[in-house]
Amino acid sequence: MASNDKLPYKVADISLAAWGRKEIEMAENEMPGLMALREKYGADKPLAGSRIAGCLHMTIQTAVLIETLTALGAEVQWSSCNIYSTQDQAAAAIAETGVPVYAWKGETEEEYVWCIEQTLFFADGQPLNMILDDGGDLTNIVHEKYPQLLEGIRGLSEETTTGVHNLEKMLKAGKLKVPAFNVNDSVTKSKFDNLYGCRESLIDGIKRATDVMVSGKVGVVAGYGDVGKGCAAALKVNGARVIVVEIDPICALQAMMEGFEVATMDDAVEEGHIFVTATGCRDVITGEHFERMREDAIVCNIGHFDLEIDVAYVKKEAVSHVNIKPQVDRYLLKSGKHVIILADGRLVNLGCGTGHPSFVMSCSFSNQVLAQIELWSNPGKYEVGVFLIPKILDEEVARVHVEALGGKLAVLSDAQYDNRRTALPWATADGSAISPREANIPLINDYDLYYTGKIQVAGRSFEVIFDTGSSNMWLMSAACPDCRDPDVPSVYYPVGGGKPAPIHPSPGYADATLVIDYGSGSVVGAVVYDDVTLGVR
Repeated sequence: MASNDKLPYKVADISLAAWGRKEIEMAENEMPGLMALREKYGADKPLAGSRIAGCLHMTIQTAVLIETLTALGAEVQWSSCNIYSTQDQAAAAIAETGVPVYAWKGETEEEYVWCIEQTLFFADGQPLNMILDDGGDLTNIVHEKYPQLLEGIRGLSEETTTGVHNLEKMLKAGKLKVPAFNVNDSVTKSKFDNLYGCRESLIDGIKRATDVMVSGKVGVVAGYGDVGKGCAAALKVNGARVIVVEIDPICALQAMMEGFEVATMDDAVEEGHIFVTATGCRDVITGEHFERMREDAIVCNIGHFDLEIDVAYVKKEAVSHVNIKPQVDRYLLKSGKHVIILADGRLVNLGCGTGHPSFVMSCSFSNQVLAQIELWSNPGKYEVGVFLIPKILDEEVARVHVEALGGKLAVLSDAQYDNRRTALPWATADGSAISPREANIPLINDYDLYYTGKIQVAGRSFEVIFDTGSSNMWLMSAACPDCRDPDVPSVYYPVGGGKPAPIHPSPGYADATLVIDYGSGSVVGAVVYDDVTLGVR
């Protein structure tokens, strides 16, 4: 795309910039994580040379994220990941600073794709070399329509559950071509943004749209993951009786332990006054369900895409339709009853409200910045795959926000630390040790076939299989010189299941030393007859 063909920005109304700037300045005080990253990395400019194309809700909070990225040296261009989620004053304020923004509330589907494509090439004609995505649309467009750009992209970071599922499908199919960081599953994102953010923003969106009194109503929440948990809690605290629809028995049991009813959508549909889908799955509320709902049932979605609710059925089969106000539509169905659909089946908290509060988004966006720094600063370190942010960085994000709220963390004494530890000190981001202590790990003899031992690395427990010399085992041992085959594949197995990860001999494997890679660090120890000594390399 030639520079003279490119608009410097496209927003709804650039005159809204002054209003947006006031809100950005107010939000900065509520986003301590991003402000701490500016202070820590601003002088070094670790993102210098990066050209980041971002596709994430263009809100006031996102404006603070964008200005953090630019403060750290990045060139940035932006589009929104939802046609209804842009806050026009935020888009105008960022555009006025010279950052190309292509986003406005109420885009058509065609305009939405056009906006994303404007972020792929910068004003000098240079293509993007980093992706910051929310939901996977930017990632998919680059892979499917602009594959020639992939070679120059160092990596991408993905914000939400739906986008991570998309990455995993791409990786499994061999279609993912760049390293990707899964920001969504950082603890300070999924357990805060998804849960506490939705707990506040769901009710805000519903009330702005309908002025409904929640107390005394029956709320039906489809999905009891982190997002669903936040939604159910929000309805409950506002006085609703809540029914949860769930396919996972563990999540269903969690819901019941919180005092919620658990039922199928078929059974709950005639009871509900307010329906919220939070599954990421398609066809959760179907046309048949709509026809059985009570008069003026309110139906909304808080999952990323609009496939959870069959809005197309309602539009096609409705006897009449009235648009009450933007993103609030009332349909008369053949059943003779009305239903109210919010945000056209898209994200209700952003379509009908302003989304999550600034503080909780500071947690999520701090992880995004750290992921971008890690990928940009370490070219070649990561192969094509989907990676998690190291726990030590997750904890750093949490620590900043604890302090911002006036909290003070306790510190273990040496005796407490030794008592608490089940293995050697937690790995740090650079693989160094927090302390030089070592710990012997007792092993359990399993019919003289192998030994197993439980260890803890970076806060997670693993059960590791150690060879004792049997010919069918895969880990090298001092007791089995003939078993030292460096080509034998080895894995560890997380307690409770999970994805295998590499386990292999260290360069001096003749010394019977075990190395377990974990995140950005490694745990290393000698394999002996009855126990294992582990330390952090």
